[in-house]
Amino acid sequence: MPDTPEDRPLITFLLICYNQEKYIREALEGAFSQTYSPLEIVISDDASTDGTWDIVKEMVEEYRGGHSVIMNRNVNNLGLIGNYNKSIRMSSGEVIVVAAGDDVSYGDRVELLYNGMVSSGCDVVISNADTIDGEGKVLGEYLVNKKLYYNVCDYVKYWRSVFGASVIFSRNMYDKFGPIDSNVTYEDRIIGFR
Repeated sequence: MPDTPEDRPLITFLLICYNQEKYIREALEGAFSQTYSPLEIVISDDASTDGTWDIVKEMVEEYRGGHSVIMNRNVNNLGLIGNYNKSIRMSSGEVIVVAAGDDVSYGDRVELLYNGMVSSGCDVVISNADTIDGEGKVLGEYLVNKKLYYNVCDYVKYWRSVFGASVIFSRNMYDKFGPIDSNVTYEDRIIGFR
């Protein structure tokens, strides 16, 4: 496993948001606190009508960390899948981690997921996650087959949903299949099957 940032691939942390002003600050703090390097953070707001974009602008302006940050605000609302696909097109990473504007990530999230990807040899890795309520109180753990990581074959075998807030995947896998069809409601299961 590569030990230094120079030996590691660029990973993109996508943060897609829409009308999540109540949670976006913590979601951004989680993205900014990632220990993995090199990391680019792509923040794409889907034409929010609340204060989400103002908070994004303020926090990015104040950010002094080492990760590169790309900001986007869609002129028109593209919907979840439209914003998701556009965000990936804007990114440069060989590996992609996705979070929504109401997902709060631990600082070692990307690091742990990347290590799981390397050790498993899989193009998609899903981890357990803590579920929280609207106030940030931990309610319990979302378990993925009671293992920290599992591969796509296990996903199909045990028919577990890919939890979008705990997935990492290779750009090669995404490019092989192309953008997700805009008629799809959620990306989670699609990524797992891919």
